[in-house]
Amino acid sequence: MFDIQKRTDGSIVLKGRLDAAQAPRIQEFVAAAEGNTIVDFSELEYISSAGLGQMVALHQKLARSGSTLTLTGMNQQVRYVFHLARLDTILKIE
Repeated sequence: MFDIQKRTDGSIVLKGRLDAAQAPRIQEFVAAAEGNTIVDFSELEYISSAGLGQMVALHQKLARSGSTLTLTGMNQQVRYVFHLARLDTILKIE
């Protein structure tokens, strides 16, 4: 199961498992995102390479418009996936 929710403060919460089957939903989110964006991973259990790719696409889209992407609340396993892909050197992870 996967869900995307927007909080009242404007941050985005990802919940469940983000894999290739969820690509259309995350692509819609990326297409609609604008301005400085905070994505909260505290309720995300798993992310696949498809999910990583969408986070890179979101980062690139926001950077082109002068905005920033901040990823927060990653559990150790999800953070390790970003580390293995060396995305922790590109993306802002808190």
